[in-house]
Amino acid sequence: MAKGRLIEDKPRKRKPSHRAEENKPTENLVKSPAPQKLASEPKFSPMEKSRMRRPHRRQHSKFSLDFGKDFPKKFATGVLVVILLGVLLYFVIQRYNLLRRQRQVYSPIQLPRLVQPNETAPENSPELFWGTYRPGVYFGVSHRSPHSMLFGLAWATLGTLSPQFRHECLQDDGLKSYGWVEHDGRNFGVETILDGNHNITVSFVKRSAGPYGGDWTARISVSAAPKSVKPRPIAFLFYAYLPDSTRGMLQSFAHGNELKRLRGFTHELGAFQVNFHTSSSDGPGGGGKTLHQSHLSGYCPREDALLPSILSALAFKSHDSTLIYLMEKQRFDTAFNPPSQPNLWVAEVTVQPAEVGPADSPHPPPSMTALEVEFVSQASTSSDAVPLIGSHFDEQLANFSAAFQAKFNSRFPVYGLRRSEAELALSRSALSNLLGGIGYFYGSSMIQSPLLGPDPLDYGPSSLYTATPSRQQFPRGFLWDEGFHGLLLAQWDVEMALQSLSHWLDLMNAEGWIPREQILGWEARSRVPAEFVVQSTSVANPPTLMLVVEALLQRLPTMSAADSELFAKWATNAFPRLHSWFVWFNTTQVGSLPTTYRWRGRPSNNPFQLNP
Repeated sequence: MAKGRLIEDKPRKRKPSHRAEENKPTENLVKSPAPQKLASEPKFSPMEKSRMRRPHRRQHSKFSLDFGKDFPKKFATGVLVVILLGVLLYFVIQRYNLLRRQRQVYSPIQLPRLVQPNETAPENSPELFWGTYRPGVYFGVSHRSPHSMLFGLAWATLGTLSPQFRHECLQDDGLKSYGWVEHDGRNFGVETILDGNHNITVSFVKRSAGPYGGDWTARISVSAAPKSVKPRPIAFLFYAYLPDSTRGMLQSFAHGNELKRLRGFTHELGAFQVNFHTSSSDGPGGGGKTLHQSHLSGYCPREDALLPSILSALAFKSHDSTLIYLMEKQRFDTAFNPPSQPNLWVAEVTVQPAEVGPADSPHPPPSMTALEVEFVSQASTSSDAVPLIGSHFDEQLANFSAAFQAKFNSRFPVYGLRRSEAELALSRSALSNLLGGIGYFYGSSMIQSPLLGPDPLDYGPSSLYTATPSRQQFPRGFLWDEGFHGLLLAQWDVEMALQSLSHWLDLMNAEGWIPREQILGWEARSRVPAEFVVQSTSVANPPTLMLVVEALLQRLPTMSAADSELFAKWATNAFPRLHSWFVWFNTTQVGSLPTTYRWRGRPSNNPFQLNP
């Protein structure tokens, strides 16, 4: 295009509109007046318009380095703010981690529990519901529940003005011997106690049936000890205790001074009754006679105060007699002002065992049954139910004893070695004392951690089904000992071994630590000095529970189908907890060399002290 050539502005053609209004006649439209030009408006020709210069705008750079005079001050302020925010964030993170670790100390690990809430209920495990689960007393019965009803036995040899009562297994009692002769952990047990000139036998038989755990009977028999002088009278006190936390009710029925039965109800036991059967005359074969009976109903605040509460209601029969009796409920309540509703019932029976026969007599001293206590659940109260007493008790006891001996011979064979009957009886007694020493505990542990300061905290509450190393010294659970107990349990009863392992692994906290000593409940805590109650989270026991797992794996090919299925299910659920336990050992107890561990707290300058 040549320079200076003008382009004519041609008017644009307007597109025809399709609106309906354009089809109307044009005469109806009103024309708007054209805008008038101002007289003062300058006139420019098209050539002049094209040659006019437009002013150029000054463009500034986006990356100008001109920060101004306040830049150093602003920069320093920004850096300081960033540093302060970083320091604040650091302390916030550290505080959060500390609080998280503190919560891990007293919080259970967030993994599925191995013992389900209703797994110990009677409908799921009837044979293990009731048992001699109070190993700290010479004879005690309870059920596997956090709020169990308690039964127990106490006795004293009379003849002095200060009789000594036996209840808890204490070294100061001076008994010649006591222990379980036979006990299968499920159905029955026979315990013998040699106290001075008295040979006491306590037999326990269960009938596990029905939705509430079935029935059981405890028989207390006594005879003169062989080659002893004339035995003195002996008083037996059998009690039933309903803790306040059980939230049940119980009513007593007596005939004169003799307590006949208790009838009650709890949520777990349903309706039940407890029958007391005493010997009113000489026993079979002239085994002895009953001298006196009495009973009381009163209140006891806690289970560790059972014997003091009972002894506070005792009195001598007369000023010139050494026989004792239990005061009436009115006198007992007036003296100690307990709540109006009693929770403790005691039956007292005083007997005189028969004298020992001639020294050359081939027969043992005759025995008499002083008392039979029969617990009958709701499912067995029909008229056609056979009471578990007398000859029927003897029959059931004989059947369970024969089955126990047969199972013992099959699980612990001698492989052709000759063993005398005394040696076999000793072996059966060793196993029976392990099974009879199994207890069920519920409560909170006292723990202490460097992360929480010097004050101990409660950890729990938790339940524990475990064997105990010593009914006399340590009637509670110990983590290290349970690994060795489990080796026998795994060979005797797979389900009982897995139940014990499950309860122990459920005690694990969020860090993977398991308290090494379990002092759960008032009854267990009363036996431990205060300085040993608190457990430190930095103290560990060797993981001997893995020995039980290894033993079960080795026995897996010879297990029954039911036991194999039970173990496979348990192993699947237990593996995450076992892994967490392994990680805790590898982070807190690791030694200086690879794959080694160090015993914390052992003095390095004394190689001869194994267990400080």
